[in-house]
Amino acid sequence: METKGSKYDSSESILLKYSELFEKAVYDILFEMLEEETASARDAAERLKQIIEAEKEGRLVILPSESEEIVNAIEVALGLKLYDWQKAYMFGCSGYLAPGRQTGKTLAWILKILLSEGPPLHLYNPAVLREVCDSTAHGSQYFIWFKNQLRKVYYTLLYDSFLKPKLRKIYFTQREARNDEYSK
Repeated sequence: METKGSKYDSSESILLKYSELFEKAVYDILFEMLEEETASARDAAERLKQIIEAEKEGRLVILPSESEEIVNAIEVALGLKLYDWQKAYMFGCSGYLAPGRQTGKTLAWILKILLSEGPPLHLYNPAVLREVCDSTAHGSQYFIWFKNQLRKVYYTLLYDSFLKPKLRKIYFTQREARNDEYSK
């Protein structure tokens, strides 16, 4: 024999299940409608999907407008589009790094170094290079590779007049450091 309270409880759980199914169905229908619309609507749907995924992973960050200008200048100079997590990481808004190989971690690290404040970095000094490098597990060959990658990005961004004053000074050779010292 059922009591009145148990009927209410089972009705409530059924309503809750239907409510969840209804929300999911509405979401799916709206998403399908957006996908069937024009190309801009498909782009909007894709962006919405990326935002939802980013929020689930805890990497959704709204950057200040000046940071967006810097990001745009970097993307144009390097000829690539940065991921949201890279943008957040290089400005110190997030510590999230994408897992796996070839995901852009080293580029994010390099950009964070270049946009950081502090005295010039003398990367011809092996101790300074080890300290700046994003990984010490790979050995001396990786340090050389990292220094070359950093040099490529640094000089590419240095040619942009908007970015030049925002970049940290880096010396890759003793000669560069001496020449800069004499030019003052």
